[in-house]
Amino acid sequence: VWVEAWNSNQFLGMFFKPQLLVTSFSSLFPGWLLCLGIVIAAYPFAIALGLLFSLLKISKHRLLRAIAVVYINILRGTPLFLQIYIMFFGLPMVGINIDNNLLGIIVMAVNSSAYLAEIFRAGIQSIPQGQYEAASSLGMSYVQTMFTIILPQTVRRVIPTVTSDFITSFKDTSLLSSVGVMELMMFSKNLTTVSGNITPYVAAGIFYLIVTLPLIKVVSIVENRIARSERGEGPRPKAKAQLKEAADVQ
Repeated sequence: VWVEAWNSNQFLGMFFKPQLLVTSFSSLFPGWLLCLGIVIAAYPFAIALGLLFSLLKISKHRLLRAIAVVYINILRGTPLFLQIYIMFFGLPMVGINIDNNLLGIIVMAVNSSAYLAEIFRAGIQSIPQGQYEAASSLGMSYVQTMFTIILPQTVRRVIPTVTSDFITSFKDTSLLSSVGVMELMMFSKNLTTVSGNITPYVAAGIFYLIVTLPLIKVVSIVENRIARSERGEGPRPKAKAQLKEAADVQ
């Protein structure tokens, strides 16, 4: 009875139809898995490329810096939607045919790498110059300093920003539906067309939130812990805490 009453409301029946919502979850699940698969497969390559171009951008060689600047500015200065179209429609025109899912991974990795390059560059340059000088006084080379001292600290500092970029990349996989990749939005679009109801799009939104909301919470927790650590407010070692409690008892 309540279902009939619910559906009799024009707004609720169009956007939150209970029967269609349940059906949508099972129908959209494969598309959701594909979205996750694309972004999870793309992100390690994006991190590697981003780190490479961040190091090129802070290089002492002008040519290397120029290459990094052109790469980063072009990718950050043009819409991902345009990059997707160029790759999916341009490559076949020159005889290069790649599986749509694989091409989607490549496009997402390349696009994210430009943003990650700036994140890593900012993180590297936030490390005090004294760290370099101290490493140099110990006889360490620039490469040794970068990979054993600077980058470990950088990674710790940029984790929240990188996680936020991962969330953005996951949501941006929805743009791949425009070129026929059978991801979450493509499934919901097809189901909406067949049913004449918006509920499948609402179900798609819930699928996105299943991933994004926990990650947003993780970012908040990590940022708070890093801030506390930098202020010297981190948790005390267990042994020290026990000694303090013993002293208080006495």
